[in-house]
Amino acid sequence: MEINWFTFFAQILNFFVLIFVLQRFLYKPITKAMARREKTIRDRLSSASQQKRRSRTEG
Repeated sequence: MEINWFTFFAQILNFFVLIFVLQRFLYKPITKAMARREKTIRDRLSSASQQKRRSRTEG
């Protein structure tokens, strides 16, 4: 069985292009959205605990 070296290297190049495209347009936006959501949840939990403390001191 003979290996077609052009096809072999073209497939390797295509694989790296795919990795780059997925990294740029899929992975980074998803991780940024997850970080924003985590911050929002953290802020809401902090606010809720502060309100709970205020209600205990006032009540």
